Amino acid sequence: MLGIWLIPRRSGCANWNANWPASLRSATSLKKVGHFLENTRMKYQFIDDYRSSFGVEKMCRLCIISQSGFYRWSQTGESKRAIENRLLRG
Repeated sequence: MLGIWLIPRRSGCANWNANWPASLRSATSLKKVGHFLENTRMKYQFIDDYRSSFGVEKMCRLCIISQSGFYRWSQTGESKRAIENRLLRG
């Protein structure tokens, strides 16, 4: 499962760190990832999902986003519109 969650070299994550665990680096090719982490919200969600495995500071630096932005995102709830959209979609 972790193999599909690689940080690509494009889309803002230009500082791929070769010192990451081999399980993360070699699990799958970067070409299979496509446009993963194409927007800031997706980057925040990725960091939130793997914050216990990797440091928030390091992941924010690799994805070229601010830690303060991540923590602000993590403390705000889902917007009213997002809740309504989710309910409408079923």
